[in-house]
Formats: sequence, C-alpha cells, structure tokens
Amino acid sequence: MSSISEDFDVMADAGRVHGQVLEQWPKMFQILGLFISQRQQTEASQEEEFTVSSNFEGQRLVRVPIDELASEKH
Repeated sequence: MSSISEDFDVMADAGRVHGQVLEQWPKMFQILGLFISQRQQTEASQEEEFTVSSNFEGQRLVRVPIDELASEKH
C-alpha cells in the first residue's frame, strides 16, 4: 500500500506540474502575438524606407580613397 501511495504522490505532483505549464500557454500566445505584430511593423517600415530610397535611383554616395590613389601614382 505504501508503494501505491508513493506512486499516487508522484502522479499528483506530475499533474500539478502539467497544470502549471498549461496555465502559461495563454500568456505565451499573447507574447508571441506581440512579437509577430512588432516584426510586421518593422518589416513594413523597412519596405517604406526602401520605397523612399528607391525614388532617388541613380544617386549614390561613394567614398574614393584619394590618399591611396595618390600613393599608387608615385
């Protein structure tokens, strides 16, 4: 009987742990939803920046290493 009692105690503890885990699922989905919405907003703003920057097509800022070019000539 004591062995059976110990087994029931183990099962009861496992049931409590499972209950605690299941209790956290709604909060986890809420956090996941916030993360996904934030990521979608970031992607939308990046697309908007790309659209704005593509309006200046053909214009680029290029850094020319003048010192290196001058040293190669000598």
